Amino acid sequence: MALGAALLHLYGCGELRTRATPDAGAAADGAASANVMLEVEHVGDGDGVVRSDPLGLECTKTSSTPSTCRARFLRGTTVALVAIPHPSSVVEGWSVSECLDGTRCLIEAQRDERIQVRFSRKRHQVLLGRQGDGQGHVRSLDGALECGERCSASIPSGTTLMLEATPLAGSTFAGWSGDCSGSGPTCRLTVDETRVVGAAFDLGKVSLSVSVSGDGEGVLRTADGLIACPGRCSASYDVGTSVRLEAYADQKSFLGEWTGACTPDRGSSLGPSPTCELKLEAATNVGLSFVAARVVVEKTGDGAGRVVSEPEGIDCGDTCEHRFNVDSVVDLTAVPGPHADFAGWGKDCAAAGTEPTSETSCRLELSIPRSRDVSADFRRKQYRLSVQRSGDGAGVVRSEAAIDCGDLCEVQLPAETTVELRATPSAGSTFRGWSGACAGMNETCTVLMDRARSVTASFNRNLVELTVSVLGDGEGVVQSADATIACPPDCAASYPEGESVTLSVTPNTATSVFEGWSGACSGANGCSVRLTEPNTSVVATLSRTRISVSVAGLGSGAVTMSPGGIRCTTSCSRAFPNNTQVTLTAEPLGHDMFEGWSGACSGATGRTCQVTVRGVVTTAVSFRKPRVPIVPNSNPDATLVLGQDRFTDTTDHTPVDNLWSLREPRDCGSDGTRLWISDSRHARVLQWNTEPTRNAQPASLVLGQSSPNSTSTGSGLSSVSDFLSSIVPYQGALYLADSRHSRILAWNTLPTVSGTPADYVIGQDSVTYAGGGVGRAIFYQPRGAVFAGSKMIVADSSNNRVLIFNQIPRATGRVDADEVLGQEDFTSKTLYTVPGADGTLPAGAATPPTSGTMAGPFNISYDPVGDRLYVPDTGNHRVLVWNGIPRSVRGTVTPASFVIGQPDGASIERNRGRTTEPLDGTMLASPRAAIVAYGSLFVSDAGNRRVLIWTPPPDGPNVPATAVLGQRDVGSFVPTSALANSFDPWGLCAMNSHLYVVSLGQNRVLRFDLNP
Repeated sequence: MALGAALLHLYGCGELRTRATPDAGAAADGAASANVMLEVEHVGDGDGVVRSDPLGLECTKTSSTPSTCRARFLRGTTVALVAIPHPSSVVEGWSVSECLDGTRCLIEAQRDERIQVRFSRKRHQVLLGRQGDGQGHVRSLDGALECGERCSASIPSGTTLMLEATPLAGSTFAGWSGDCSGSGPTCRLTVDETRVVGAAFDLGKVSLSVSVSGDGEGVLRTADGLIACPGRCSASYDVGTSVRLEAYADQKSFLGEWTGACTPDRGSSLGPSPTCELKLEAATNVGLSFVAARVVVEKTGDGAGRVVSEPEGIDCGDTCEHRFNVDSVVDLTAVPGPHADFAGWGKDCAAAGTEPTSETSCRLELSIPRSRDVSADFRRKQYRLSVQRSGDGAGVVRSEAAIDCGDLCEVQLPAETTVELRATPSAGSTFRGWSGACAGMNETCTVLMDRARSVTASFNRNLVELTVSVLGDGEGVVQSADATIACPPDCAASYPEGESVTLSVTPNTATSVFEGWSGACSGANGCSVRLTEPNTSVVATLSRTRISVSVAGLGSGAVTMSPGGIRCTTSCSRAFPNNTQVTLTAEPLGHDMFEGWSGACSGATGRTCQVTVRGVVTTAVSFRKPRVPIVPNSNPDATLVLGQDRFTDTTDHTPVDNLWSLREPRDCGSDGTRLWISDSRHARVLQWNTEPTRNAQPASLVLGQSSPNSTSTGSGLSSVSDFLSSIVPYQGALYLADSRHSRILAWNTLPTVSGTPADYVIGQDSVTYAGGGVGRAIFYQPRGAVFAGSKMIVADSSNNRVLIFNQIPRATGRVDADEVLGQEDFTSKTLYTVPGADGTLPAGAATPPTSGTMAGPFNISYDPVGDRLYVPDTGNHRVLVWNGIPRSVRGTVTPASFVIGQPDGASIERNRGRTTEPLDGTMLASPRAAIVAYGSLFVSDAGNRRVLIWTPPPDGPNVPATAVLGQRDVGSFVPTSALANSFDPWGLCAMNSHLYVVSLGQNRVLRFDLNP
């Protein structure tokens, strides 16, 4: 009992009841068995779980699982059963008397027994109601609900109902309310609580649409005012509504015919009824036409005229119409134009029963509903045209209007006709003009036939006019043999047809020449013309004595004329008095080359040609593109050597007592006539006043020394050091880079005697050497100078930079430079290079180079044709190229436009790192000079003992050289030897199709012949 009380307390069942004791036989059987079977069965439509304590039973009832389960327990065991309903269900009771209700029950297991537990689904009310003044019903598709006015049902929880609203005839479904929404005929409703749904039905509507048509005007309306068409032409009505339609025509329109629901006509014989009664059971359409009381008048015939009406409204000369009041009387009157007659009426004015009030009038009564159409016929009057001929010539007058007259003809033509008459003269005659109704000299005449007309055409016998023209810019006179023509100024005369006229020309022999005849005469001799054609013309061409020049060839260039001041680059012409002597000068443009003369200058040598003007002189000059100045891979020998008396000698001539020996020469220069060589270790400059023609030819004079046998050094204006660099002639002056004395010597005029002192010093405060340094106005061992316009550009070699002066200094002193290349500012002299083979940086080296930095720049040059500055960056094995003269920006290094000898601006390896053959035409090793001459770029590739040639000069990096001097090809390297094609190249200069190569280590200068 203690256990039973505890279970009662735990599960809340009523008191524990002991079941009836079975009979003796059953008891005996039960004693023999230790276990009994308890079976639990679910009934009802609900879902839930039953569990036992002690464990053994757990029965779950859903729509997809069994509803019966069983388990064995020891006989006499008190078993607690617990029923747990699904949220959508409830426990309704047990089948045993021990627990009649509730979710818990205690059973004493005495025998096998089946126990039922009932689960039922929860239920909710669904309320349906009908709304609106229409009729219809609502039902669920599963049949659970079927409503007229309203209904309700208890529906299991979770049920989904599909509700359908169906309107009855004459009604429409208007929509849902409550727990349904929308206007569709169905609603999906989930019953998880009490639901209220309304369905609205409205009475049905029908539409009434009316339309008006016709050319009249009026209104069709309903008595209730909802429709007034045109304007409001439709309205909606309840089904079965009676509607009255009323038609109102304006005073100028008739009521026409009803169509649609109002047909057939319900009116009398006098016309349709103005009203219509309708009962609207469905959508209805009604139409009504209005007919205008309209009179339409059409004018016919080819005459002009008009028709007017009384009352007013019609007044037209072509086609017109007007609306009049219904039942009015309209009188029409035909009014012909001044050149027309009225021919009669047609259509409604010619119909039976219509009585014209007069010949030109017609009366119309507008009493029946239709328009009136009337035609009025007007015809043009006829006028006479008379044509006659006058004069002593012959001819005819014709027109498309049947006129073909000799002496006289007449024709009748409609009034206002335009007639074109054409006068055609016969052979030997000329039409001289019109009179009468026509005037003028044209062969055609237009006559307007607004009355009778008379025309006269006059013909005369022919005269032929001879016209002379003088063309060209020359001077002279053309005369006829009878002196009737003397042109200018009398340049035309008339002669009888067939007569011959002789013409002659007299040119002004001082300034002009007769070129020839054209027109009726040809050639350059006499002219006799037979006048068989009218308006015969003869042209005489007179030209000023002149020179005409044309520019030909694949190259470009210009030609100048002196006197005259003309410079032309294509073709040009200039007039000169006869016997004038004119000098023509050919000027190649860019790197192109002069090729030769033709025409009047054939046979002329050189770029100048003198011609004498006699008549018209024609000549042509030809220019060509530059060609490679030597045969590639030919390794030509030099044709002349200076500093030695033979090609196999490289002697160091010290001491010196002549004007031909050289010791370590470094550069050369030429102005096209003279040649200069800086004989560096002899501390002198040798000058040849004309180009040398033999080996070891002595110079014309010496600079820097007072005599040929002197080699002293000094820093005055007459002395130089024994470390000389470039020697540059420019605009009649001479400039020498005295490297060891960190200065540039300047001669204002080219010296003519030995020992001529310089006029001033650039880069020092005085003519006495005071040392070098770094700054804006000081040099440190300059090794090159070049000029561009008014600018001077200096290779300040030991300061690793290039200085640019915007104005060439003209007096001794230190003048501030305007621009600096190779450094960030004027106070820097950084040696931009890379570590050597041992990994150390050279003295002064601070950072690897860029495309604008330098390491010992040498003999710079400027190409005025290509506008390029070339800077041999010797220590970095490259040539820096700037397009134009650059401007520098303080604090930055101005980059070059491109680099020759290296693949990019950051690479500076000797021969691009190549240590053995083969080399190629893009590699450089310690270049010493770069010049542009004869359309080619020459670079002194000192480390490779060669001169590389580019034809034309390259426009960017990594362009291979076209040819090479000093080696058999661009891939070879042979050390310097005492041969005519071997050298240690430093400076370069060119003159007269020759290239001079300064070979420092061989104490000589070699000259090579070029074929540019």
